[in-house]
Amino acid sequence: MADVKTYDMTGKETGTMTLDDGIFGVKVNEHLIHMAVLQYLANNRQGTQKAKTRFRRRKKALETERHGSRKTGLDKVAPVEARRSRLRSCTERLQLQDE
Repeated sequence: MADVKTYDMTGKETGTMTLDDGIFGVKVNEHLIHMAVLQYLANNRQGTQKAKTRFRRRKKALETERHGSRKTGLDKVAPVEARRSRLRSCTERLQLQDE
């Protein structure tokens, strides 16, 4: 059993108190305390920050393409297959139709 001094609000000693070794005499686990502090700090965060998804990154890239200074034939957002069909040569289109 450990004896500790007790103090009042002004800092004067008021007496002693006996602490149980079963509770206060254990070895300190620093890693456990570290994890508890990290969890406490994480729970206090607001959590409103967003990360960009793959879709949002691609959407931003398309907007940059469309609103750039140089105009291309692909300014309007069209379905991917429609763009590809414009780029294929006539012979490729004819081969696809035969199949």
